[in-house]
Amino acid sequence: MSELFDEVDEEVRRERLQKLWDKYSLHIIALAILIVAGVGGWRGYEYLEAKKAAEAGAAFDRAAELSEQNKHAEAEAAFADLAAKAPTGYR
Repeated sequence: MSELFDEVDEEVRRERLQKLWDKYSLHIIALAILIVAGVGGWRGYEYLEAKKAAEAGAAFDRAAELSEQNKHAEAEAAFADLAAKAPTGYR
């Protein structure tokens, strides 16, 4: 007898879930797409920032090498270029 009640309860739950899905399916799908796009955009931003930082680090190393080689005028120009164009960590 309890199997009959369990089967009826399961059918009622299935119908409720189907009604919810029919009513809110577009909202759920749109939310999922927004989440995926947001995460993708954030990861893209992090990648671009890391790329800029790596380029600035390489330019800083080149300028430091010029300074160590006693090419002070070229090193000063390289550091000035870094100060003008590099991300905030190198300015």
